[in-house]
Order: sequence, then structure tokens, then C-alpha cells
Amino acid sequence: MSTNDNKELQTELEITGGIITFAIIIIGVITLVTICAHLEKKKKFSQQPKIRTRPLPIANSDQLYLGPNLGNLKQTGIF
Repeated sequence: MSTNDNKELQTELEITGGIITFAIIIIGVITLVTICAHLEKKKKFSQQPKIRTRPLPIANSDQLYLGPNLGNLKQTGIF
């Protein structure tokens, strides 16, 4: 191989390396933009007012249905 062939091969490798480096940088930028957009969307979603459900209040004994057999206990004052 002559020095001319070596220079051509070196130039081709430099060009190929540059193209690969450029492609990696582009893929990295696209990935970062996608991640940032996803996080921004998640942040926006978390700022929306949440529908909060409150626990049901514990019913008083007079609100409970005690069934046919326990109805008399309610009248006697046990409940």
C-alpha cells in the first residue's frame, strides 16, 4: 500500500467516524427532547386538581340497619 492509499483510507475512516459521531449526537438530542417532553407532560398532569374521595363517615347506630332480629335492641337503648 502506498502512502496515497493510506491517506485515502484515513480520510474515509475520518468521514465515517464523523458521520457516526453526528448520528449518535442526533439520537442523543432526540432522546433528551423526548424525555423532557414526557416529564413536562407528567408535571402538567400532576398539577391538575386531583379528585379526592373522602372516606364515608361512620354511621351512627340509629342509621344502621340492624336487621330484623336486632331491631328490638335499638329500642331498648343498647345501641
